Amino acid sequence: MENIKPKYNTAEFARKGQAVYKREVLPHMTDQDEGKFVAIDIETGAYEIHEDDYTGTERLLDSHPKAQIWLCRVGQEAAYRMTTKSDTNPKVEEILVNLIRQKSISKRLDNCCR
Repeated sequence: MENIKPKYNTAEFARKGQAVYKREVLPHMTDQDEGKFVAIDIETGAYEIHEDDYTGTERLLDSHPKAQIWLCRVGQEAAYRMTTKSDTNPKVEEILVNLIRQKSISKRLDNCCR
C-alpha cells in the first residue's frame, strides 16, 4: 500500500474534516450510528462508517486509494479519548504526583547548582 502524505496542515485538515462531516455525513446519521467511527476523504466527501476504525478506513482506502482521511466518531467531539486509569487504580495518581515532584526538585537543584 502506498504511503499517503497529508496535503494540509493540521488546522486546515481539521477544518475541512469537520465541514464535510457536518455537511455530508451528519444529516444521514441515526441513533443506531451513535459511537461508530466515520472515515472521511476530505477532498471528495466520500466516507465509510463502521464500529471499528480500522475497518472503516480500509474500506475508504479500497475505493479511494489516495484519500486524505479525517476520522471522527458519531455523537462525540473526538474519535478517541485519552485518560489515566487513576479511577480504577488510585496508586497511579500517587505515582504520577511523586514523579512530578521529583522532577521539580531535580530542576530546582540543577538551577541552584549552576
